[in-house]
Amino acid sequence: MISRGLSLTLASVVVLISATAQAQQIVSNNDVGFIDGGTLTIKGKSFALYAIKAPQLGSYCNPRLKKYDCGLISKSSLMDMSAGATIVCSRAPAPYNKDKYKCLSDGYDLSEGMVYTGWATPLETAPDLFKKLAREAKEKPRGMWRISAQ
Repeated sequence: MISRGLSLTLASVVVLISATAQAQQIVSNNDVGFIDGGTLTIKGKSFALYAIKAPQLGSYCNPRLKKYDCGLISKSSLMDMSAGATIVCSRAPAPYNKDKYKCLSDGYDLSEGMVYTGWATPLETAPDLFKKLAREAKEKPRGMWRISAQ
């Protein structure tokens, strides 16, 4: 009897946790907008991507050339990764700021994708995978690293 009661209690906790997690998720396959390479909007609500820093709009990858607005290209890259996809955003895991979100585009982590393509850099607290991807993007070079090498 005790184990049955414990099982029912645990099942209730799992349902409650699942319901709470669902309540924090925002899902959309339309009405998605883009502020910059690290921030998108869904139905007017802003979602800053976790663990990355994208170039600001109007910043140049290679200040000597001043012909590539890396912020604008970074924003375009985020738009490309999201085009036609279902976007799911939920609060970022610890230790990230409570105002940051993990957004998936048809299951693909947009923060990871921005670092992989070279259009964002990982924060110091970013997962080790992001740091590895950033090194590879710089070595290849991809994204802003390709333009700044010109």
